[in-house]
Amino acid sequence: MRAPVDTIPAPAFLTHLRWVNSKPLRMDRLWGKPLLVEFWDCCLQSSMHTLPYVKAWHERYGAEGLQVVGIHSPGSARSRERRAVEAAVKRLGIAHPVLLDPALEMWREYENRGWPARYLFDGRSRLFHYHYGEGAYTETELAIQELLGVERKPLAPLLPADAYSVPASPHTYRALVGSSSEGSRVSSSRNRTGGVGGPPSSTTTAPPGQ
Repeated sequence: MRAPVDTIPAPAFLTHLRWVNSKPLRMDRLWGKPLLVEFWDCCLQSSMHTLPYVKAWHERYGAEGLQVVGIHSPGSARSRERRAVEAAVKRLGIAHPVLLDPALEMWREYENRGWPARYLFDGRSRLFHYHYGEGAYTETELAIQELLGVERKPLAPLLPADAYSVPASPHTYRALVGSSSEGSRVSSSRNRTGGVGGPPSSTTTAPPGQ
């Protein structure tokens, strides 16, 4: 879905968090590049369904200037262990940078809603497109192409079910994240009622930043 306004900034990557496949990235050094951020969990089936597309976009558009970052925010104790996540990244053949978010700090910065969730930012680090849950892969890829100024045939469905299934809503995470009642640096800096993704919810209809 297209962002409702073009003034929602990308939250900075927290400097104390660990990275896999990359040295620490800084938002100010990504200026001029479109950025795709994907919240995922290596133990959730919905994240595994979306992962082939994220990997393919990294492969297809990395040379064109797209920066892909996976933020691994765990939904259970078994996906919180650093070594287990690092092993999963290797086993799954993930080549793009992955930021480990074991305490859900980046999740709160975004006020994210669930897994999977993706946010596409333009070269000014402003939100351009977003999607919660599985599906909308062609829509996301066309948004990537628009930012890069390229045209090519979007990916065909990478999973059989994607050819006919209705996009699934993301898994939500009320227990550990809560309702974001304390706010965040994102929401306070914008003087808005929500962050990039808004408070966790079982629905995905409210646009980010609203």
